[in-house]
Amino acid sequence: MPHRTRSLPDRINWALLRMFLTVAEEKSLSRAAERLNLTPSAVSHALKRLEEQAGARLVERNHQRFSPTGLGVMLHEAAKDVYKRINALDGSFRDGAHAISGTLNLLLLSTLVSETFDAFLEDFRKRFPLLKIQIETLQSSEILAKIARNTPAVGLALCPREQEGIRRLPLIRQRYSLYCGRNHPLFSQKTVRKKDLVHENFVSFFSDQMGDSLAALAEYRERNGFTGMVVASANNQDEVKRLLCAGYGIGCLADDSARKDVLEGRLRQLPPEKGIADVPVYLVWSRHRPLGQGEKICIEGLCAAFGRQAPWGGDDLS
Repeated sequence: MPHRTRSLPDRINWALLRMFLTVAEEKSLSRAAERLNLTPSAVSHALKRLEEQAGARLVERNHQRFSPTGLGVMLHEAAKDVYKRINALDGSFRDGAHAISGTLNLLLLSTLVSETFDAFLEDFRKRFPLLKIQIETLQSSEILAKIARNTPAVGLALCPREQEGIRRLPLIRQRYSLYCGRNHPLFSQKTVRKKDLVHENFVSFFSDQMGDSLAALAEYRERNGFTGMVVASANNQDEVKRLLCAGYGIGCLADDSARKDVLEGRLRQLPPEKGIADVPVYLVWSRHRPLGQGEKICIEGLCAAFGRQAPWGGDDLS
């Protein structure tokens, strides 16, 4: 096949291109020859071969000086970019990090709002670009049921008690407070005191029941003598917010998830100002199923991001 009908990358010898980069860096055929451990005539011959392959003159020869043509400058910039990209992979090829592939399944509770977790995902993508991630948002009870059935996944869930077949590690502590929406009478009331809340109806989570994963919220109502009825319930944070904004009652939300809504005038935080409960979010995974490579590095990465001790020592990743 005549070489003019083939594309430039197919015509060019990459070893010659690397030599061309060296000549361009040294700006001298003789210095490039010394660096490459070749004779100047060998470098000059190699440049001629590269020009033949490129089908264009790349350098103007003036004694031993290197002076690129316009096309030579363009090829030099393209070659530098290729070299830079390949060089960036050097450390990754040594430690194998970027080579990790497959799919990581993350099961997340709907109430999770965390800038640290978001930053973890950003860093994780950069470190492991070949590893795909699938995120499924579920209630904590569903996440724990899937993990207990040895579903290949790592979860972030409310898990207040030890459960058979599940390993858990406290990762995030979410502060919950009472809120009302802009259509509730308390929203525009100048001063709201704790005693103003005791007869108000409630919007709750499905898991906001005694003995369930958000039991701390129900315990607060019980302990403080709240007599209002639970008039609306939902299974995720966004729907609880929707019900609060519609004026169905007062209810609890994680402060991190409500902050933007408060600033934008959709929600109002109610007493007590310090909130009513800290609810831990646990990192959970199967006790019996061997972890995949992606799951291992995910657990280690989350522990590092949140300042937690990894749940294993040395090379013990079981």
